[in-house]
Amino acid sequence: MSNQDIYALAETAEAAQVQIQARCSRLDPVVGVSRKLREAGFPIDLMTIDCLQTGKRISLLVNDDKPGLIAYQRGFRDQPTEAGFTDLAFAEVSVTQLCIWIRDWFTPTAD
Repeated sequence: MSNQDIYALAETAEAAQVQIQARCSRLDPVVGVSRKLREAGFPIDLMTIDCLQTGKRISLLVNDDKPGLIAYQRGFRDQPTEAGFTDLAFAEVSVTQLCIWIRDWFTPTAD
């Protein structure tokens, strides 16, 4: 994978964001791309998808040392998570897959 793959992933996330907003506008996912790890010397780019309403986050890592894979994790914007990252083939991170993750993780649950 090249360090440009984060932009391909961001395009997929943008398409998922449009679909989610059309179907469920209350979730309103916010997509962000950070290259700060790469700038600090790590061969990694980070993309986050946040839900401001619930404070939940989906983090995705593109690591040059793991070609063909994306690492993802569910957590919260303002809390450290103890869950590790799960690797998934880059090709499996589709618009449909991101929509499922966003819908399932960001939909508020009754307490």
